[in-house]
Amino acid sequence: MKYIRSLILTLTIIFLPSINYPQVSNSEKRFEDIQKILNQAKIKYLHSFYYESTKHQRKCGLASSFDIINHWNSFTNKQKEELRILLSPPQTQKDTIIGRFHIFYDSTGYNEPALLDSNFQRVQNTAEAYVDSVGKILNYVWSYQIDTLGYLPPPFEFGQLYYNIFVRDLGPSLYGQTIFVDQIGSYIPQRYTSYIEVDNDFNLHYSRGMAGLKVTAAHEFHHAIQIGQYGFRYEDLYFYEVTSTWMEDVVYNDVNDYYQYLKMITGVPRGHFASPNAAFTYTGSNIEYSRAIWGKFIEKRFSHVVMRQSCEFIRAGQTSLNAIDHALTNVGSSFRNAFLEWTIWNYNTGPTSDTLKYYTEGRQYPTIRERAIIQYTHPHFLLQDSVEAISCAYHPIKVNGDSMLVIVSNINMEQAYSRQRLTFEYELSDTGNATFKHLTNGVYIRLNVSDPANWNSWESKDIVVQSVDNYEPPSSFILEQNYPNPFNPKTTIQFKISFTTFVELKVHNLVGQEIITLVSQEKNKGEHRIVWDASGIPSGVYFCRLKAGSLVDTKKIILLR
Repeated sequence: MKYIRSLILTLTIIFLPSINYPQVSNSEKRFEDIQKILNQAKIKYLHSFYYESTKHQRKCGLASSFDIINHWNSFTNKQKEELRILLSPPQTQKDTIIGRFHIFYDSTGYNEPALLDSNFQRVQNTAEAYVDSVGKILNYVWSYQIDTLGYLPPPFEFGQLYYNIFVRDLGPSLYGQTIFVDQIGSYIPQRYTSYIEVDNDFNLHYSRGMAGLKVTAAHEFHHAIQIGQYGFRYEDLYFYEVTSTWMEDVVYNDVNDYYQYLKMITGVPRGHFASPNAAFTYTGSNIEYSRAIWGKFIEKRFSHVVMRQSCEFIRAGQTSLNAIDHALTNVGSSFRNAFLEWTIWNYNTGPTSDTLKYYTEGRQYPTIRERAIIQYTHPHFLLQDSVEAISCAYHPIKVNGDSMLVIVSNINMEQAYSRQRLTFEYELSDTGNATFKHLTNGVYIRLNVSDPANWNSWESKDIVVQSVDNYEPPSSFILEQNYPNPFNPKTTIQFKISFTTFVELKVHNLVGQEIITLVSQEKNKGEHRIVWDASGIPSGVYFCRLKAGSLVDTKKIILLR
């Protein structure tokens, strides 16, 4: 299958997700819809009209690529041939090879690339300088994602010695797109060669100029890695966008383009922070980009290696959720446990958030959208609500003049893609039996659902300790940031555990290889301090990983000579 591209211009990305496709048996209507859009897309000077006429703008074109590939076999041979013609790669005036990349571009005309001045206006006669920046940035991205983080390199198109990049005007909302080309072998999941298109100036984007180019290179190149080495699963589009948006911030932490999907300019929450009750696997309204925060959580709470291992388990044939679960099991957790902890992290954001314990950039995030405040009326109250599978709802409840926050989560992985509303009852009472939890504010609570193994409630009020003899301290601990950081060659690492347990404290490099074991023994509850002398270790970024029982925490440390 040659050049099964998802679009010609950005407007195709905008329209394809809104098509109401008939069933596979009616391929003629689907083909006509796609053909019509692609033909319209060739009238490139009309593209601004289409931008203004739609509310479904997207950052990345992968969704539409997935859609065409997923329905490809429903088209006739004649239809496929017509689509191949419509989806053929653009003709360009010039090309150049920089490092591992073959870059195609125009030196004049509509698609001519250009650098921007301090007012984000195009600078004339800078096409070559822009292309040179494309080459340098992409080669840096290759080095970081492949050589440093340990991902497999994307395959080149058949017969090519370089990875192909096209520079063209993609309009005011689309940053770039990774285009499927040829299927590779008969792997399951399927793999494809690809090429990437990037915008020619980024003058109208949230991240403008070189900032936009940097995050686009990191994002789209990660897509090329995903579909070329780890496999394509149509239902797991959310995973590809979550991980690639997270990768932007891994490679270029200073740009923070993903902030735009978390909140409006006014600070009003968007994406996941506006709709925490939407399924974790849902792709739509750009919520998948906002869930780059899942990667930020995994990276800080466990290790960035977990994200790569999730891809590796997909490559081995697992679905994305099972792959994530498998990778988290390797660090002493699970998808279920991590998701429940993530819901708490997402409650601890905003201007006063604890950036040591939770998100490092959490003060730049909005506060999560809560349900309306409920007043508990004695002696009994029943709250009824619903969420989608693998999602949650945040309920503020006033009890005896005091406030508490309740997070009700569904973690049913088997219904992850259903988008079905799953109902629950949250019961509060002045009295209760062994089926209730008794909170420190005096109220008894119980979650009433038909499948309790797939649900969880978390309350900001601790459970009452009924008996000192049966009391067990909470299984929590803190790994503090080392100091100094950066360091040369010695640094101090402190951690605190609230229970006696076997502890491992290790240092890993960026690809997950163990550098040294600092602690491997039982430790009593309390504070502990370790001084690491890194003499003989090369400069670089490392990860300090603390494991206490089944709990794991990780901190990034920098050795700078």
